[in-house]
Amino acid sequence: MTIRYQDHWVNQAGFIRIVRGAASRKAVWSLKGVTKSMSVTTLVIAPEYLSIYVAGRRNVKIPLHMDKQGIFSSPDCINVPALYWNDGDTHVTFGPASEITEARKPDFEGILNTPDKELILFDANEPQYAIADVPSTKTRIRVWIDHPTEPEYVIIAWG
Repeated sequence: MTIRYQDHWVNQAGFIRIVRGAASRKAVWSLKGVTKSMSVTTLVIAPEYLSIYVAGRRNVKIPLHMDKQGIFSSPDCINVPALYWNDGDTHVTFGPASEITEARKPDFEGILNTPDKELILFDANEPQYAIADVPSTKTRIRVWIDHPTEPEYVIIAWG
């Protein structure tokens, strides 16, 4: 499994912790005496089973559909398609919606339960690509993909 990353500094939202071989950095700045840390992260991954998952806690039931392809969701998990690992890497941008600008309407928009106030990005083999702290127990998620079944570029924004 390949995990490469690139961090982009931003000025709002939660701090993202990248684990399992990838490093994490944080931008710290002061606004009227308040120190905050934030980042939008780009991961380059090759998931073996054609999908990645976004959830607010561990041990969730993954939403699947045997006859349809695309993004599927339940109140606890979002199943996002990915490029087949043998065809190349999937580039995932993961960050707060206030720092991610997309010109078109999202391919998915919904509310995800985040009871521990964290958002976890994982797949069937990798228990955690990234974790982001979120401010609420229910988090608005938006997803953009460049192909309906095997996207090379995935953008996941919260907030």
